[in-house]
Amino acid sequence: MTLKSLVFLVITAVSVLPSQAALLQTYNVAALEEAQKSNRIIVLHFFKNGCHPCNLQKKVLSELKAPEGCPQCKDVVFFQVDVDEKDNLALMEKNGVATATVIVVLQGEKSLGRTAGTTGATELLDFINNTTKLQFQA
Repeated sequence: MTLKSLVFLVITAVSVLPSQAALLQTYNVAALEEAQKSNRIIVLHFFKNGCHPCNLQKKVLSELKAPEGCPQCKDVVFFQVDVDEKDNLALMEKNGVATATVIVVLQGEKSLGRTAGTTGATELLDFINNTTKLQFQA
């Protein structure tokens, strides 16, 4: 691959970054409560710094984007929850999470599903779509 080709690919990739990409927010109680009050779909990603499977999950989640035919997908809230933060222990207990690599999907306060250790892009996308009944694309 020539340098010119590589530069073209990088510019192309940057120019098509999705405006509807899932924004992974750092978990905080107030933001979660607000999303729950609005009965929004919430994706909680329980991670640990330095965890390779967690990084793979984060990469896939950050690449999710809502297709044209799924306007409600933009209302889904994604939270990153650090399992090493003491302030997050209550949320972990409430959702039955003991370790990293767990993804929990809620609608409001109701649990819709969970997966642990799933790192494949296809598997995570299928899990999110099947659990939320939406049609995200990666």
